[in-house]
Amino acid sequence: EFYRVYLRHFDATTSIDDGYVDDAALIAYAAAIKHQFGLICDLAGVMHAHAAELTRLDTAIGDGDHGRNMALGFQSVREEVLAAPPTTPAILFRSAGMTLVATVGGASGPLYSAAFIAAGIAARANDTLTLTDLARMIQAASDAVARRGRCRLGDKTILDALDPAARALAAAAA
Repeated sequence: EFYRVYLRHFDATTSIDDGYVDDAALIAYAAAIKHQFGLICDLAGVMHAHAAELTRLDTAIGDGDHGRNMALGFQSVREEVLAAPPTTPAILFRSAGMTLVATVGGASGPLYSAAFIAAGIAARANDTLTLTDLARMIQAASDAVARRGRCRLGDKTILDALDPAARALAAAAA
């Protein structure tokens, strides 16, 4: 679901040069920032909408708090982004990661945090993102989850969703 939400808001807009900024570039930059906010708001909504289902699944194998924790964590990310709007995708993703590690308990907080921070680092200082940038970001997120979670494909973790998404984006960007 995360990737469908992200791709719905992904837009390779024109970046602003170091020199003269015309109205079209300024409008494109504003649109890119709007999409970033939309992404976070949608993620918070998706987590909230699926909190009960995630909790039900977690109850069968864990302590039954995953849905609530994820919903609260992404709501905190939403609030943080609205309170201190990021100026680049890199800042957005790194900020989301820092907020998630501080607000989501258990193993999920550090895993999602590592993924978002790695994606933010991979985004570099670009004002806008291309499909190639997005592919690099999702691959970085996948690698971070594998490292932080000490997991492999087939372990029934988030890596089983991230890795195929990263490979599909890399193929689409090629």
